[in-house]
Amino acid sequence: ADTKEIYMPIEKGDQRLALVIARKKGNYFDTTRLKLCSLISSHIAVAFDNARLYYIAITDELTKTYTKRHFRQCLDQTFEDYQKYGHKFALLMLDLDYFKRVNDTHGHVAGDAVLMKFGEIIRYSVVENDLAFRYGGEEFAVILPSTGEKGARYVAERIRSITEATTFEPGTIDLKMTVSVGVETCPAASSIQELIIAADKALYSAKKQGRNQVVFAQTSADTELQEES
Repeated sequence: ADTKEIYMPIEKGDQRLALVIARKKGNYFDTTRLKLCSLISSHIAVAFDNARLYYIAITDELTKTYTKRHFRQCLDQTFEDYQKYGHKFALLMLDLDYFKRVNDTHGHVAGDAVLMKFGEIIRYSVVENDLAFRYGGEEFAVILPSTGEKGARYVAERIRSITEATTFEPGTIDLKMTVSVGVETCPAASSIQELIIAADKALYSAKKQGRNQVVFAQTSADTELQEES
């Protein structure tokens, strides 16, 4: 049978968002169907633009990780999934070691470049369902759904080792950086507040013990020992 096609660019202002192709077997599209296609095209353009604006709202422009505001929404949802379905998960809190020295010595442009690269390292080190956030300044957070102690340790060590091996701003200032990581898991923590506090304390312990290391919260460590015994 004969097939007729129309091409509908989905645009918002000067930005082309998508291309929709409509096919009709038999006769050509009549005026009514052309108007309907035009209306559908307009609705799709609005939906795409809303999605784009939402992405901008929840994404840190510099590091391309999610924002701190979105962090709490995602953590609430992940904890709710745990309560409903028993899906365990892990929270990583990460802080670049001696980052203030970068800004003080090389300026904020260099500091921003380091943060951008570190954002890339985190996004490279996690899988599609994991969620990475810029928590504030040089501090980041990662939510690892359906992940226990073993998986959390693997991801945390992966981020730590890649960071240590990376040369930031190569060919210019050739910076070497390290990162400290604190980890807490759920159900080791029984509430969202406990989870955040425990992961933050573990991060502080990593800093206090010499930096460039991964430290698990005591509740997670206790659970891990019980599982091994």
